[in-house]
Amino acid sequence: MVADRIAISPSVLSAHAEQVEQLATDVTVALDAVRGINLGGGAFGVMCAWMVPPALAASTLVISHIEQAQRVLHHTSEQLVGMADDFRAVEDNTTATVDQLLKNVESLPAPARGGTGSVFSPGVLE
Repeated sequence: MVADRIAISPSVLSAHAEQVEQLATDVTVALDAVRGINLGGGAFGVMCAWMVPPALAASTLVISHIEQAQRVLHHTSEQLVGMADDFRAVEDNTTATVDQLLKNVESLPAPARGGTGSVFSPGVLE
């Protein structure tokens, strides 16, 4: 079912962008941890030398996917910020336009604002 009213809040979009950017930061921490793995050193490297090449190949693929996720999250955050800025600009422009229209109507002589001899139909502004 379609909502009766759709409301877009630039502040909610901005807050969501901050949360997405925090996720990107968390992914950076995970990426640093994966890059810091050293399978070839110490006793493990000696005992399980046969496992190191496949594990390194897999970790390269994992790192590539994590880097892509990080890029997507950064891009999403930037786009959310841009969308919030756009909605703020539209809202500010609309408010300024309506304010100017109200000033223009208020500056009309009294009869033109709905009194006797009004340019408006009776009851339209009531």
